[in-house]
Amino acid sequence: MKKMFLLTIIAIAGFSCAKKVSQENTVVKEPQEKKLVGGDSDEHGCKGSAGYTW
Repeated sequence: MKKMFLLTIIAIAGFSCAKKVSQENTVVKEPQEKKLVGGDSDEHGCKGSAGYTW
């Protein structure tokens, strides 16, 4: 009896933690532009994100 109770609890816990897949709320996201880190040079070649100024 104890084994059956334990197996039932394990089975319920296993199915309750499963990932639920929903097809209804799928949202298509537009691809975002990737920005180059440190690619913010001004007209003098100084990088403002690095603290350089002219």
